Amino acid sequence: MLREFSAYAESLKVSPAQLALAWVIKNRDVSVCLFGATKLEQVDDNIKCLELVKRWTPEIEKKMDEIFMNVPEPLLNWRTWTPNQPRRLQMVKYNGNME
Repeated sequence: MLREFSAYAESLKVSPAQLALAWVIKNRDVSVCLFGATKLEQVDDNIKCLELVKRWTPEIEKKMDEIFMNVPEPLLNWRTWTPNQPRRLQMVKYNGNME
């Protein structure tokens, strides 16, 4: 997984750390993105993940899901006995904006 992840980061022209942080920021199952650094250069590199966040696409999301195979299973709607839409695809309203 890590080799494929690193190769994918390289194909996007970002560091693995930047890809990981961008994924955390865009992941609807994560509420907070934290990172640590021991050098100022690491902070600079990590902050560059925001550039990838701006150009995040459904294709990038799909590839990350394929690499890590960790998409949560949709919960069952007990009234209709059908699966609910996966959480990551649900639209959430923030301050009147859909995201």
